[in-house]
Amino acid sequence: MGRTLNVSESGILLETNFETSLDQTVSLTIAFEEHLIDLKGRFIHFKAFGNGLFQTGVEFLDGLVASVRISYGV
Repeated sequence: MGRTLNVSESGILLETNFETSLDQTVSLTIAFEEHLIDLKGRFIHFKAFGNGLFQTGVEFLDGLVASVRISYGV
């Protein structure tokens, strides 16, 4: 579980309360309006803040736009 800080077509920046390993693949479910979108990605950036919070960059493997089009049937 994480809080979205930034999202683009190629990835997402999350705030989490756990550490991650770079290049580890991950499956994400992102809420977009009232729809849930399942995506695959890999951790490419990690920054610890010392207060139990971390910023984690995830690069989408399939691309957000393609996944949204498939989910909405566009």
